[in-house]
Amino acid sequence: MTYDRNRQQALKAYREKQENITRLIEGIRGKLEADAKQPDITWASVGSLGHVEELLRDLDEFLS
Repeated sequence: MTYDRNRQQALKAYREKQENITRLIEGIRGKLEADAKQPDITWASVGSLGHVEELLRDLDEFLS
């Protein structure tokens, strides 16, 4: 009984984390779209996106 209850609690927490991550990804997508509309794209803008790309690659690797 305790094992099943613990497993159910873990599953609930896991699903909450998935929902939180989905919201974060959607927020990031919106920020990227808004950032692309800025009138003055510079090499600093490219560098910032390069850093974001690097962090996302690290995350992708972590999840593999």
